[in-house]
Amino acid sequence: MISIAITGGIGSGKSYVSSLLQEKGIPIYNADDEAKKLMHTDKDIREDLVALLGPDVYRNGELNKPFLASYLFANSENAARINEIVHPRVKADFCRWLKKHADKEVAGLECAILFEAGFEDTVDATVMVYAPENLRVERAMKRDGAMGRFRLLYRLWISPPASTVLLPPSRSLRKNRPMEGMNTSTQPAIRPESVS
Repeated sequence: MISIAITGGIGSGKSYVSSLLQEKGIPIYNADDEAKKLMHTDKDIREDLVALLGPDVYRNGELNKPFLASYLFANSENAARINEIVHPRVKADFCRWLKKHADKEVAGLECAILFEAGFEDTVDATVMVYAPENLRVERAMKRDGAMGRFRLLYRLWISPPASTVLLPPSRSLRKNRPMEGMNTSTQPAIRPESVS
Protein backbone atom coordinates (compact mmCIF):
# COMPACT_ATOMS: atom_id res chain seq x y z
CA MET A 1 0.00 0.00 0.00
CA ILE A 2 1.00 3.59 -0.67
CA SER A 3 -0.21 6.15 1.86
CA ILE A 4 -0.38 9.78 0.78
CA ALA A 5 -1.13 13.00 2.65
CA ILE A 6 -3.02 15.94 1.18
CA THR A 7 -2.08 19.11 3.03
CA GLY A 8 -2.26 22.87 2.61
CA GLY A 9 -3.71 25.93 4.29
CA ILE A 10 -7.36 26.65 5.02
CA GLY A 11 -9.28 27.23 1.78
CA SER A 12 -6.46 25.94 -0.43
CA GLY A 13 -8.52 23.16 -2.03
CA LYS A 14 -7.43 20.11 0.00
CA SER A 15 -10.95 18.72 0.29
CA TYR A 16 -11.52 19.03 -3.45
CA VAL A 17 -8.32 17.14 -4.19
CA SER A 18 -9.38 14.52 -1.62
CA SER A 19 -12.75 14.19 -3.37
CA LEU A 20 -10.98 13.51 -6.68
CA LEU A 21 -9.03 10.71 -5.04
CA GLN A 22 -12.20 9.30 -3.48
CA GLU A 23 -13.83 9.27 -6.92
CA LYS A 24 -10.99 6.94 -7.93
CA GLY A 25 -11.89 4.62 -5.04
CA ILE A 26 -9.10 5.79 -2.75
CA PRO A 27 -10.20 5.98 0.91
CA ILE A 28 -9.40 9.27 2.67
CA TYR A 29 -9.02 9.89 6.40
CA ASN A 30 -10.00 13.49 7.15
CA ALA A 31 -7.94 14.42 10.23
CA ASP A 32 -10.03 17.51 11.04
CA ASP A 33 -13.34 15.64 10.94
CA GLU A 34 -11.98 12.72 12.93
CA ALA A 35 -10.45 15.04 15.54
CA LYS A 36 -13.88 16.58 16.10
CA LYS A 37 -15.39 13.11 16.54
CA LEU A 38 -12.67 12.02 18.93
CA MET A 39 -13.15 15.12 21.07
CA HIS A 40 -16.67 13.82 21.66
CA THR A 41 -15.97 10.12 21.98
CA ASP A 42 -12.42 9.57 23.26
CA LYS A 43 -12.39 9.19 27.05
CA ASP A 44 -8.77 10.33 27.45
CA ILE A 45 -9.29 13.46 25.34
CA ARG A 46 -12.41 14.36 27.31
CA GLU A 47 -10.61 13.91 30.63
CA ASP A 48 -7.61 15.98 29.50
CA LEU A 49 -9.78 18.79 28.13
CA VAL A 50 -11.75 18.95 31.38
CA ALA A 51 -8.48 18.98 33.35
CA LEU A 52 -7.22 21.87 31.21
CA LEU A 53 -10.39 23.94 30.79
CA GLY A 54 -12.75 22.80 33.52
CA PRO A 55 -16.16 21.10 33.28
CA ASP A 56 -17.66 23.86 31.10
CA VAL A 57 -15.82 22.48 28.06
CA TYR A 58 -18.58 19.85 27.89
CA ARG A 59 -22.25 20.74 28.28
CA ASN A 60 -24.86 18.02 28.71
CA GLY A 61 -22.25 15.51 27.59
CA GLU A 62 -21.51 17.39 24.36
CA LEU A 63 -18.46 19.45 23.46
CA ASN A 64 -19.09 23.13 24.19
CA LYS A 65 -17.79 24.46 20.87
CA PRO A 66 -18.18 28.21 21.58
CA PHE A 67 -16.37 27.79 24.91
CA LEU A 68 -13.55 25.82 23.29
CA ALA A 69 -13.32 28.26 20.36
CA SER A 70 -12.99 31.25 22.70
CA TYR A 71 -10.03 29.51 24.36
CA LEU A 72 -8.45 28.38 21.09
CA PHE A 73 -8.63 31.78 19.42
CA ALA A 74 -7.32 33.69 22.43
CA ASN A 75 -3.69 33.00 21.45
CA SER A 76 -1.46 30.46 19.73
CA GLU A 77 -0.23 29.02 23.04
CA ASN A 78 -3.78 27.93 23.86
CA ALA A 79 -4.10 26.25 20.48
CA ALA A 80 -0.81 24.42 21.14
CA ARG A 81 -2.14 23.09 24.46
CA ILE A 82 -5.25 21.70 22.78
CA ASN A 83 -3.16 20.22 19.98
CA GLU A 84 -0.93 18.42 22.49
CA ILE A 85 -4.03 16.67 23.80
CA VAL A 86 -5.77 15.93 20.51
CA HIS A 87 -3.08 15.33 17.88
CA PRO A 88 -1.45 12.20 19.39
CA ARG A 89 -4.87 10.52 19.65
CA VAL A 90 -5.77 11.45 16.07
CA LYS A 91 -2.43 10.12 14.85
CA ALA A 92 -3.01 6.82 16.66
CA ASP A 93 -6.54 6.65 15.25
CA PHE A 94 -5.23 7.25 11.73
CA CYS A 95 -2.67 4.46 12.13
CA ARG A 96 -5.46 2.08 13.20
CA TRP A 97 -7.57 3.22 10.22
CA LEU A 98 -4.63 2.65 7.88
CA LYS A 99 -4.27 -0.95 9.10
CA LYS A 100 -7.97 -1.53 8.42
CA HIS A 101 -7.39 -0.40 4.83
CA ALA A 102 -4.21 -2.42 4.30
CA ASP A 103 -5.84 -4.25 1.38
CA LYS A 104 -6.07 -1.00 -0.62
CA GLU A 105 -3.46 -0.04 -3.20
CA VAL A 106 -3.55 3.61 -2.04
CA ALA A 107 -5.00 5.34 1.04
CA GLY A 108 -4.97 9.02 1.87
CA LEU A 109 -4.81 11.43 4.79
CA GLU A 110 -6.25 14.95 4.52
CA CYS A 111 -4.53 17.07 7.15
CA ALA A 112 -4.07 20.85 7.18
CA ILE A 113 -1.22 20.84 9.70
CA LEU A 114 0.52 17.64 8.68
CA PHE A 115 4.05 18.60 9.77
CA GLU A 116 3.06 20.61 12.85
CA ALA A 117 0.97 17.68 14.11
CA GLY A 118 3.83 15.23 13.54
CA PHE A 119 1.89 13.14 11.00
CA GLU A 120 4.50 13.24 8.23
CA ASP A 121 6.06 9.94 9.36
CA THR A 122 2.76 8.09 8.90
CA VAL A 123 2.64 8.50 5.09
CA ASP A 124 4.80 7.62 2.11
CA ALA A 125 4.21 10.77 0.08
CA THR A 126 2.77 14.26 0.50
CA VAL A 127 0.76 16.47 -1.83
CA MET A 128 0.81 20.17 -0.91
CA VAL A 129 -2.15 22.15 -2.28
CA TYR A 130 -1.53 25.89 -2.82
CA ALA A 131 -3.87 28.80 -3.50
CA PRO A 132 -3.43 32.59 -3.18
CA GLU A 133 -4.39 33.96 0.23
CA ASN A 134 -7.18 36.20 -1.07
CA LEU A 135 -8.81 33.20 -2.75
CA ARG A 136 -8.38 31.10 0.39
CA VAL A 137 -10.15 33.79 2.44
CA GLU A 138 -12.98 33.99 -0.09
CA ARG A 139 -13.49 30.21 -0.13
CA ALA A 140 -13.31 29.79 3.62
CA MET A 141 -15.74 32.63 4.26
CA LYS A 142 -18.21 31.07 1.81
CA ARG A 143 -17.88 27.71 3.50
CA ASP A 144 -17.80 28.93 7.12
CA GLY A 145 -20.20 31.81 6.81
CA ALA A 146 -20.89 31.99 10.53
CA MET A 147 -17.20 32.55 11.31
CA GLY A 148 -16.19 36.17 11.69
CA ARG A 149 -13.57 37.54 9.34
CA PHE A 150 -11.28 38.21 12.31
CA ARG A 151 -11.30 34.56 13.36
CA LEU A 152 -10.76 33.42 9.80
CA LEU A 153 -7.76 35.73 9.35
CA TYR A 154 -6.43 34.53 12.69
CA ARG A 155 -6.67 30.93 11.47
CA LEU A 156 -4.77 31.92 8.35
CA TRP A 157 -2.18 33.74 10.45
CA ILE A 158 -1.48 30.78 12.76
CA SER A 159 -1.23 28.40 9.79
CA PRO A 160 2.39 28.49 8.66
CA PRO A 161 2.96 29.54 5.04
CA ALA A 162 4.08 26.82 2.67
CA SER A 163 7.56 28.34 2.55
CA THR A 164 8.11 27.50 6.23
CA VAL A 165 7.29 23.79 5.94
CA LEU A 166 10.41 21.94 7.01
CA LEU A 167 9.94 18.75 5.00
CA PRO A 168 9.28 19.34 1.29
CA PRO A 169 6.14 17.76 -0.19
CA SER A 170 6.48 15.01 -2.77
CA ARG A 171 4.02 16.76 -5.08
CA SER A 172 2.43 20.20 -5.17
CA LEU A 173 -0.77 21.46 -6.78
CA ARG A 174 -1.59 25.09 -7.42
CA LYS A 175 -5.30 25.38 -6.74
CA ASN A 176 -6.18 28.87 -7.97
CA ARG A 177 -8.49 27.79 -10.77
CA PRO A 178 -12.27 27.41 -10.53
CA MET A 179 -13.24 24.04 -9.04
CA GLU A 180 -14.77 22.82 -12.30
CA GLY A 181 -11.42 23.35 -14.02
CA MET A 182 -9.50 21.05 -11.68
CA ASN A 183 -10.09 17.58 -13.10
CA THR A 184 -7.78 17.76 -16.12
CA SER A 185 -5.03 19.71 -14.38
CA THR A 186 -4.81 17.41 -11.37
CA GLN A 187 -5.06 14.01 -13.03
CA PRO A 188 -1.29 13.59 -13.57
CA ALA A 189 -0.64 14.39 -9.91
CA ILE A 190 -3.16 11.98 -8.38
CA ARG A 191 -2.55 8.79 -10.30
CA PRO A 192 -1.30 6.10 -7.84
CA GLU A 193 1.81 5.57 -9.91
CA SER A 194 2.74 9.25 -9.53
CA VAL A 195 3.38 8.90 -5.81
CA SER A 196 6.02 6.19 -5.95
